[in-house]
Amino acid sequence: MGRRPQPDAPAPGQRALRILARREVSEARLARDLAAQGLDGHQIEAELAAVRKLGALDDVRSAGARAQVLVEQGTHGVAGMRARLVAAGYGSQLVDGTLRAAIEATGWEEATAARALLATRPAPDGARGLARLGRFLLSRGFDPETVRRVLPGLEGMEGPG
Repeated sequence: MGRRPQPDAPAPGQRALRILARREVSEARLARDLAAQGLDGHQIEAELAAVRKLGALDDVRSAGARAQVLVEQGTHGVAGMRARLVAAGYGSQLVDGTLRAAIEATGWEEATAARALLATRPAPDGARGLARLGRFLLSRGFDPETVRRVLPGLEGMEGPG
């Protein structure tokens, strides 16, 4: 039995559907992934239009799902979760709304998440260890005020930048 010959080019939407089958992504991320496969602008737009028509591409739905997962994981502060969603290709307004909704739906609180995350780390050994934990929380997007609140005795902890 011989193998069937492969068509020269998949039907519009097939490449995009293969990507979306692995993981739901933003439209911007999907366009980047398709460009990385060597598609030109017209081909990318045809792929996007095909999956939009099927209902397989919905930034509001996927941003909401990603925000929910980030909130439930509890490994980042608000700024960190926001940065991850924006980096995934979602627009700022969409990120703000979906993140706010996910936080409200779960009753998530930044200080509680920071304390839970700290509980997974070794106890600090003096001022240097405390400062290291503070930097760790800041790198995860926790607010400097939250960091000072959950790490009593920490002095001079400021945000990134």
